[in-house]
Amino acid sequence: MIGFAAVSRCLEALNIMAAMVFTSAGLLAGLVLGLLDLSVGSEEVKLIAEVTLMLVLFAYASRISVRALHRSTRVRNSCSTRC
Repeated sequence: MIGFAAVSRCLEALNIMAAMVFTSAGLLAGLVLGLLDLSVGSEEVKLIAEVTLMLVLFAYASRISVRALHRSTRVRNSCSTRC
């Protein structure tokens, strides 16, 4: 995670998203290097998937523009009062 944070600006310029990096790292660790030997239905896989989803959603949520969100909410609220 810290390694991704260090290079995230450079990767953003190349349109490489966090999900792509974490998926590639997981495939590299599991399939290529053999560091992870997990069955698909195991609790470890479920935990890794949940933590990964949490990190990816946090990364995307941290990029939300609060100003744009307020504008979008105001537009929807004004539309719903007229309809």
